[in-house]
Amino acid sequence: MNKNQEKIKIMIVEDEAVTALDIELTLESLGYKVVGIASNGPDALDLAWKELPDLVMMDIKIQGEMEGIEVAAYLFDNLKIPSVFLTSHSDNITLSRAQLLNPYGFLLKPFMPEQLRTTILMALERFSAEKHTKVTNKDFADQTVGIGSKDIDSSAFLKRIPIFSDIAPEQLERIAKGSDFKTFSPKKVIVQEGQLNPICFIVATGRIACCQSSENGKELIHNLLAPGDIFGIESLIEERPSTCTIRAERESKLLMLPLNSLKLILNEYPELYKEFLEIAHSKLEEANKFASSLAYERVETRIASALLNLLASFGKKNPESGNFEIDIVRHELADLSGTTTETVIRTTRAMEKQKILNLSKPGLITVTDFGELEALGSSAEI
Repeated sequence: MNKNQEKIKIMIVEDEAVTALDIELTLESLGYKVVGIASNGPDALDLAWKELPDLVMMDIKIQGEMEGIEVAAYLFDNLKIPSVFLTSHSDNITLSRAQLLNPYGFLLKPFMPEQLRTTILMALERFSAEKHTKVTNKDFADQTVGIGSKDIDSSAFLKRIPIFSDIAPEQLERIAKGSDFKTFSPKKVIVQEGQLNPICFIVATGRIACCQSSENGKELIHNLLAPGDIFGIESLIEERPSTCTIRAERESKLLMLPLNSLKLILNEYPELYKEFLEIAHSKLEEANKFASSLAYERVETRIASALLNLLASFGKKNPESGNFEIDIVRHELADLSGTTTETVIRTTRAMEKQKILNLSKPGLITVTDFGELEALGSSAEI
């Protein structure tokens, strides 16, 4: 057994219990760690976000509205987790649709342990090689999305932030020298609720979630930070326990700012200090607005309200269609709207039938009728 096999985490998505158990036992006999089994799309998404496996054994035909092909697309686009497809269907239509994803392997059920071992090794070797030899989606996003880029330094980055534009070059350099870019993986906690919060940062790439614990112990997202957003301004005024947990929703790069240098410079620039306070006030209003949208009883209204809030910071206009697209998977939308992934899938598909949304692109929600979405988002009283 390869020593590294013990470190490799594999998730199984299979709706036949006997088959799933057989695959689990075979994988464990080969030395791999099975982190869990899911029988449908929503459970698979939940398990993947929680465990972040290295590879998924994905049955193409699973229970529920989401097919294995759709789940695999979401996992790769948003978590960079590759899948090996398992199928007892050899019809050309099924295989052709699966081939569109350029999958990392196919296994026709039933299969032998040696076939499983070889397919896994080839899938992992290919995935590892691609990360080193090709420009991945993550690299592309670093170079093109938002205001951050892959190779930019702290000083050049700060010059792109409007609030720092009037600071003298030497003062800006003081801030830049004390700053440091840090990358956080998905679900990585940056600040824990209740923790003393002596940090301040600017989002360069990715997406940051601000969460609070509810009475039933569930964590609710009440705000999202996009590239260019500043967090921790309150720390410049006084150090106090954080009222929320701050975590990376996607892989995110943050510019961590030096609090002491910022405090000194703010004393020299009263107008800048005033702007920072205005930003803090604005972010508080946004958070309250976002939280208010969760108070609607109708789940359709909560989901529509969450999408409208997302459009402001994360919506991008498609130059061909003129419609706005939001880079989000429905598991994340469930977290934002305080409901389950299965409910979000059912509700967004109903909106698609009403021609309010278009869900044809994996990992993207396209708003095709903004007026109807806006009407739905305000259609109930709190």
